[in-house]
Amino acid sequence: MTARGTGAGGLATPAARWALVFAWLMGAVKALVDGQFNPQYVTLPVACLLCLVAAVVLTRREDLPLSGVLATVVTALVLTAMVLALSVPPDRASIWQLQFGATLLALLFVRGDLVHAVIGAALHSAIFIVWALWYSMPVSWLLTVLTAPCVVYFLAVTWLFGLRRVVMQERTHRSEAAEHVRQTRAEREAARRIGRELALVRAKTGNVLALLRDGAPLDKELRGEIAVVGGEIRDRLRSPRLQHPELNRAISALRAGGTSVNVLAEDSESAPELGDRAAEQIAAVVRDEAGADSLVLTWNEPERVSIVARHGDRSERHIVEVLPAVSRSDAE
Repeated sequence: MTARGTGAGGLATPAARWALVFAWLMGAVKALVDGQFNPQYVTLPVACLLCLVAAVVLTRREDLPLSGVLATVVTALVLTAMVLALSVPPDRASIWQLQFGATLLALLFVRGDLVHAVIGAALHSAIFIVWALWYSMPVSWLLTVLTAPCVVYFLAVTWLFGLRRVVMQERTHRSEAAEHVRQTRAEREAARRIGRELALVRAKTGNVLALLRDGAPLDKELRGEIAVVGGEIRDRLRSPRLQHPELNRAISALRAGGTSVNVLAEDSESAPELGDRAAEQIAAVVRDEAGADSLVLTWNEPERVSIVARHGDRSERHIVEVLPAVSRSDAE
C-alpha cells in the first residue's frame, strides 16, 4: 500500500483532490453566475471557501484514515459552511453547498473515519431539515433536496466495502503469486542441487563401474575402492552436514585400509554448519584410528561430535566439541 493506493479509500491521491476541486469550482462558478456572491450576503462566499478547505484537508496525502483532529476539522468546516450557506433567505440559500458538504462527509466515511462521518451526516441533515421546517418549505421540495445526499451516502458505503473487497482479492492474488514464485525457485534450486549430486556421483563411480564392466578381478584393491566410493556416496546422502574435504579424505583413507566407517548426522535447516577448525579436529581423530575394525561418527548434538572406534573387543570414544572447537578423548 502506498500514498497512491487504497489505504485512504483512494482519496490520498492528486486525482481525488483535483476531482473535488473541479467539482467545487463548477459549483462556485454556477453560484457566481446566479448572483449569489454579492456584498449583501458575504456568508455565501465564506461558506464556499470553507468547503474548499475541507476538500483539501480530506484529500491529505497520507494513505491512512485522517487523524481524529483532521477528521474533526473537516466535519466542523462542512457544518460551519452549511450554517453560513443557510443563514440567508430561502431564495438566496446555496443548495449546491449543501450537496457538496454532504459529498465531503460521505467521502470522510470512505476514508475510514466512520464516527466523524456518521455524526457529521446526522448533524448536516438535521440542520437542513430544521432550516426547511423553520421556513415552511414544501415537504416535496425537502425530499427532493435530500435525495442527493442520501444517494451520496449510499454510494460511499458501496465504494468503501467494494474497494475493501477488491483490495483483499488483490492482496490474496499477490500472495498466491509470490508463493508460486517461491515454490518455483525452490523447485529449481532442488533440481540444480540434485543435478550437481548426480554429476558428482557419476564422476565418483565412473571409474569403478568401468572396471566392473570390463571384468576386472574383484581383488582387495578393487574392493577397497568400491568401499570408499560407496561410503562417500552414502555419507553425502545420509549426512550432508558432515561433508568437508579434510574429513572426507581422512574417512576415505580409513575405508581404503579396510575399516568399516559409518557417518550419521541429523539434517535440519537450523543445524549448524561444520566449520574448518572442527573438521580438522575430527579428521585428526579419524586418522589416529587407522587400523580400527569399525568407526562410527555421529553428530546428533549441536555442540559435539561423537566418534566411536572399535579395535577387536576394545572400543574408544572421542568427543569433539564443535562450539567451541575443543577435542577430548575418553577410553571406554
